[in-house]
Amino acid sequence: MGTAEKPSSKFLHDWFTSEISTVGQYQHIRLIEKDPIPNTVWPQFAEVLNHALAGVRSHLRHALRDTLAPEEYGTRADPAFGYPDYFDLITKQSIFGEILSGLIAENFPIQGLTDWSIPVWLFRNHEIAFQTLEKGLQTGASNIKTFGRSGDDALAFLSRGGAILSWLACDAYSDDGGHSF
Repeated sequence: MGTAEKPSSKFLHDWFTSEISTVGQYQHIRLIEKDPIPNTVWPQFAEVLNHALAGVRSHLRHALRDTLAPEEYGTRADPAFGYPDYFDLITKQSIFGEILSGLIAENFPIQGLTDWSIPVWLFRNHEIAFQTLEKGLQTGASNIKTFGRSGDDALAFLSRGGAILSWLACDAYSDDGGHSF
């Protein structure tokens, strides 16, 4: 699952400027979109999104991998079809927020530390979304509203020599119409 090399996300510095504030052990990073956003950002961001979503699609397909029943060969529908396209805008924004919060951890210093890594995206375990997607595939519905899940959006790890030195819970939310991660 998701064995392809992870694409670079350094383009975030071309997309955003950041304001960092720290209170005690908590840190908040406010990103401000640059105006205009360079056109070079979008193809790079699409590559990162596709890489992140590839793990989810592979996870969804894993249950229906090769069958031993010869009469079923080539007849099964793709269980990942419609992911995330069939979801409503809010659900798509949530997935976007999860990915972006992790990319921020990987590209901006957190508590003075750099080199954070997101080894796997948590939304690959979003069972409610998968059940909603399956219902849409069975009924032909699209623009499906999906209820969220509790928990952090992404987990980042700081490691050296194979040992995890620290972990970071990332969360994305929207504030007054602007976006904070």
